[in-house]
Amino acid sequence: MAATWEYDENNNMDGARVLLQRGLRVNKLSTRLRLEWCRMELRYRDKVQTRLQLAGLSLIPVVVRQADPTHLDGMIASRDNGRAW
Repeated sequence: MAATWEYDENNNMDGARVLLQRGLRVNKLSTRLRLEWCRMELRYRDKVQTRLQLAGLSLIPVVVRQADPTHLDGMIASRDNGRAW
């Protein structure tokens, strides 16, 4: 795939994203393109994480909370202290 080549050989993630976006505009239902995009984004994340670790930094950890179903019963969205839930 051209996007994979662009990322691997040219170290150009932006160019690879552009190629995949073009492909998905033409082939909206292409599972292969979507899987390739996900695979490439995960590889890029690993590359960035490795660079940050070598620099003595790390990615900001993301805290995932479970939603309380009793608060969501019959609601589409609500706000609490400016944060959307």
